[in-house]
Amino acid sequence: MQRKTVAVYDGSEGYIKQLMEYFGRKKDLWFDAKGFSKIEALADYLTHHKVDLLLFSMEDLVDDENDHESKYEKFLTHENVKEYAYFGERRNSKSRIRHISKYQSVEGIITEIKELLFSEEEQQDMEDSKGTEKPSELVCVYTPAPDPSIELVSLQLAEILAPEMRTLLIDLDRYSILAYLTGLKEEDTLSDLIFYFKTNKQKIKSCLEQKRKRYHNIDILSASANAEDIDEIPEEEWTEFIMELARCGGYESVVLYMGEVFRKPELLFSAADVVYVPLPKEDDAIYKASKFMKYLLDSEYPDVLDKIRLMTPTEESMEAELFEGEMEWNWH
Repeated sequence: MQRKTVAVYDGSEGYIKQLMEYFGRKKDLWFDAKGFSKIEALADYLTHHKVDLLLFSMEDLVDDENDHESKYEKFLTHENVKEYAYFGERRNSKSRIRHISKYQSVEGIITEIKELLFSEEEQQDMEDSKGTEKPSELVCVYTPAPDPSIELVSLQLAEILAPEMRTLLIDLDRYSILAYLTGLKEEDTLSDLIFYFKTNKQKIKSCLEQKRKRYHNIDILSASANAEDIDEIPEEEWTEFIMELARCGGYESVVLYMGEVFRKPELLFSAADVVYVPLPKEDDAIYKASKFMKYLLDSEYPDVLDKIRLMTPTEESMEAELFEGEMEWNWH
């Protein structure tokens, strides 16, 4: 079944951000969603992309709901939009366009979107397939005290998971040593995937098959050759991108080494199943970790603290040579 594309506009940046994060965590949507809180950004997107459904909130843009269609006819008749639905609180009984309330549960919104996008037979096929696909497990590796050995931890985690689950390791370190650790050729394998995620998601699967590198029984993607391309995806869209890679590659687990790319790592933590935080035993690293935990506690996602697993080197391995792969860690 072909995946659909949905564009969602609402003037509240916070609401759109939370909605897109929820969509990004869902494994069985059968549609890709793109959120906008600026009308100019929506207009620009529709100039270059076709969408199957546009959810369009106008409550914050007009005072008279009877003028919705006349004032924004350019969106309601856009050649790149196949279907429309009002997205908001008020229902215009005279409107010819369907209304979806944003003040219901997100699952309710998803159900109504599917009713607009898919036939009853297609919806039944979705229900029948739910039990056959195992949701991907997302494991994040992050540290507030950067150290070259952390990439080795990511590799070891992926090797632990790989015998039980088809595993993808994504390395986002701008100055990665992963090629050195594995003996693989150092080259960028993420840039094209990022490009297709932004422009044509139907090409992601074939591109992934060409770009991923194999090490033992792990598939690896990295961005070390063109690390600046990482910035092409806003932080709030990374969960969606990673889950799309997992879906296209049939991965049951994804290990993500986050490096120092993200200004707000908690956005990805909220979608992860577990977050490993390796820490050298130096006092400054422990101090940074305590500051980081305080930051998470005060953030919009304090619940992510329950997912954190701190790691410290064992006494026996403090003098181990990093590149011989002998570093051992205590798992808390």
